[in-house]
Amino acid sequence: MHYLQRDARREGIMQAAMRLALRGGFSAMTVRQIAREAQVAAGQLHHHFASIGELKSQVFIRLIREMLDMPLVAEDASWRERLFSMIGSEDGRLEPYIRLWREGQVLADSDPDIKAAYLLTMTMWHAETVAIVEQGLACGEFHSTEPPADIAWRFIALVCPFDLLDGFIHRTPPFLFLPVLYSYIPFQFAFSSSHTFRSPPWTPPRPHP
Repeated sequence: MHYLQRDARREGIMQAAMRLALRGGFSAMTVRQIAREAQVAAGQLHHHFASIGELKSQVFIRLIREMLDMPLVAEDASWRERLFSMIGSEDGRLEPYIRLWREGQVLADSDPDIKAAYLLTMTMWHAETVAIVEQGLACGEFHSTEPPADIAWRFIALVCPFDLLDGFIHRTPPFLFLPVLYSYIPFQFAFSSSHTFRSPPWTPPRPHP
């Protein structure tokens, strides 16, 4: 059917733009380069997307969603391991995604489309972190009296400068991107082993815009 062909062409353009974004960032996603990568006429991009800005924003969101969904730990991993992998990971597969996220953070200051997409990806990251914290609390692996949403923002604050969180949280986290990152956490969040969260065994942080 015609609408199926239309959807397939649109998805082909999206996939082409995603490949370019991972290889060369936002600057690689020009109309000409995307059309060449997708093997379509440049006019097809304008037919399927209102603007190149809309296409870039959708590609950005799709790729960050892909990164957040990437399996980094075993299926039987503990909630602690899952939390570490969500906040920071050494997995090299994340590098092109993190580079793009950093670039998105910079462009958000001058591009309203990218800003909206960037804020959405931060909300996505927070939601994933909240889900892990809730599961860890439910099974008794974590122990805290604070709301999971606040706990998640504090973990995120450890790897994100405060200005990136402005608009998400209404109070300043006690610590942000300080050297204490690897030796202290700004709230009592104990594990079932009775140890508090100290010296996270990861580098670099994920993400680190």
